Amino acid sequence: MDSYFGIIPLDNDYVVLFSLLTDTTHLFGVHEREYRTSLFRLQQVAGHVTMQCMGNRKALLIGYGNIGKAVEERLGQIDAQLSGIIRSDGLLLNPKTLEPTSQDKNAWKDQKPDIVFVSMPSTETGKEAFAYIDHFASKGVPVVTAEKGAMANKFHELKPYLDTTLGVSATVGGGTRMMQVLKERINRQVNQVHLVLNGTLNFILDGVSRGQSFGQVVEQAQSLGYAEPGAASHLDVINGETIGDVPKKISILWNYTESPNDPNAQYVNWKDFKQPAITKDILSQLIAEANIRRYIVSWYREPMIIPKNDILSGFEYKIGDWRIVGGFQRVDRNPLFAELSKAGPSNGMVIATGKDERDGVYVLSGPGAGPGPTSASMIQDASKLLSISKG
Repeated sequence: MDSYFGIIPLDNDYVVLFSLLTDTTHLFGVHEREYRTSLFRLQQVAGHVTMQCMGNRKALLIGYGNIGKAVEERLGQIDAQLSGIIRSDGLLLNPKTLEPTSQDKNAWKDQKPDIVFVSMPSTETGKEAFAYIDHFASKGVPVVTAEKGAMANKFHELKPYLDTTLGVSATVGGGTRMMQVLKERINRQVNQVHLVLNGTLNFILDGVSRGQSFGQVVEQAQSLGYAEPGAASHLDVINGETIGDVPKKISILWNYTESPNDPNAQYVNWKDFKQPAITKDILSQLIAEANIRRYIVSWYREPMIIPKNDILSGFEYKIGDWRIVGGFQRVDRNPLFAELSKAGPSNGMVIATGKDERDGVYVLSGPGAGPGPTSASMIQDASKLLSISKG
């Protein structure tokens, strides 16, 4: 393994900076580590020391919140440096001063980056993200996105770009890479798939089950960047995740994994999943039962009777020979759910093959929500796309 050291003078002393970034995923019981090394430059500005990546490739960031900043810190892993930032109003910013380069909201269209990262918050329509993705991907510029609205609403239009000029691993599963795993594993022998797709909900329920107050753990999730911004209340945070986030992820995962494997597969729209809003009464029950419930999405191919009280605030949707069920399910009712009862902002997946799981059960789990796992997955996508474009 190559190592890079940056040696610079600072306050008459020499500082040696070495960065070893580690990403960890549990994949089918195998503990995998991928070590990345990066070269950083220390820069003293206004009395503060900051780190800035050095690289030969030009990277454009669309969105400069928690995820965007985490991506910037990892750019050295792909030999890239930040060449521009597009903020929420469409203005192009100078990455050094964070000031607009002009007042022209179309100035970004003149940019010629080597890689583009869409790290803006997800929206209901994904209209803005789609415009950015389509503009650059249509020109052959690799694009990596964590924004879910574009993929959830415009999957058919974006499908031609997938895995060649568009990386979407960070839209579902955080750092688990579950999209690729399910795409490879799904076949006619698979009868059940169980998924924890929202690390924020998992983090909140885990915290409450450990004795934290609901308000305390929700605020902690917000401060750590696990929850999407903009919620007006703690209850709005929960509904934002169950109504706005999870259905988008289900549709992206289904369309991404089913359509390549089955030529007759039907696309789903995220609005097809009628997740009811969480009321104050349901929330009270959920808090009381936090130790036995997690938000789990289940795909069943074989007939399965689920007692009504096993799912709190759930939905059901039928497509082809599959039945998709989602909601706050009781983890003590299905032995397969034990593999999904992880601590913190985890995501996970259980794939059961054969009748009564006789042909095997495959498990994947790893970090879900948060800037760290999300940015790590985006960088991994970027590395793959850049190798394709270079080849």
